[in-house]
Order: sequence, then C-alpha cells, then structure tokens
Amino acid sequence: MAMLCGSVFMSITSAQTDSLNIITSDTTWSLANSPYTISARVIVNSGATLTIEPGVTVNINSGACLLVDGTLKARGTADQKVFFYGGEIWLTQNSPGWNPQTSSGCIIENAVIRGATLIVGNSAKISSNTMVGQSNSIPITVMTVGGSPEISHNTISGGNPINISGGAPKITYTKLVGGR
Repeated sequence: MAMLCGSVFMSITSAQTDSLNIITSDTTWSLANSPYTISARVIVNSGATLTIEPGVTVNINSGACLLVDGTLKARGTADQKVFFYGGEIWLTQNSPGWNPQTSSGCIIENAVIRGATLIVGNSAKISSNTMVGQSNSIPITVMTVGGSPEISHNTISGGNPINISGGAPKITYTKLVGGR
C-alpha cells in the first residue's frame, strides 16, 4: 500500500544545486548536477515540466515523494538509464497523460526504479524500465489509481508488483517476477 508522502516541505539538493520544493516553471535535472536528493515532498505544479536527463540519479528518502501535478519527462536511453531510488513517485490525476502524436505528457522510459512506490493516476507511458525492491522490507509497487496508463516492456520484481485500484491500465510485454 502506498504511503501518503509527508506534509513537510523541504528542498531538493544535488552536488551543486539547491532547488525549491515546488517546481513552478519548466526545469531540467541535468547529469552534470546529479545526484538529486528529495528529503520530503517535492511538487511539480500544473503547467510546469520536470525533465530528467539520461544518467541522472534521483534519491528519494524514506517518507518523501515526487508529486507530479504537471509533467514528468524521465527518459533515459538503453545505455544511460534514469535512476530512482526509494520513496514515492506520484503522477496525479491532474497531470497530463502521454500523447504519442505530440510527444507530450508524462513518461518514464528507460529508467531503473528501486525500492519505490510508483503511483499512476493518469495515462502516462511507463515503458522499458527495470523496477525492483531493495529487499523484502523495501519492495517495489506500481499502483494505478486512474487514467489509462501504458505499462509496457518493463521488468518488475519483488514486493507487490502491480496494484490496480482504479483506472484502466494497458499492460503489455511486462515481466512480473516474485511478489506476494
């Protein structure tokens, strides 16, 4: 079951950059400033886009989350994945779903998500990812709560791999390993 991320607002930190906890305009997290650490709740406001470059590492502390009311574009490559470790990534029902005709909306592609909860409330594209628990006590969970997300070409292992409590996800070519 997903935890509701804390109500305390704190900052995002990287080796060279301090950012605010609310992202109100288009922002790019670059490989040059990686890793980024989220220590509480970080919100991507409606109308703003957070782009995470290939090779970037995002550490989300226990009890913390990345809450996306705007757009998240986390697109790695086959050779340079985007890495998410821990916490919660929440694509809300307010965030725009993926539109393949315009290449716009929320997408997580070619990423490694470890020991996290991914909550999808929109029609995002979740593709070509490796999602694993860190241990039996820190599982991976992909929870759909709305929209019609496209969950394809992923490997999901450990924990409670997929929890469909809402929406109409399209799950194709996804390998589920282990789980409870």
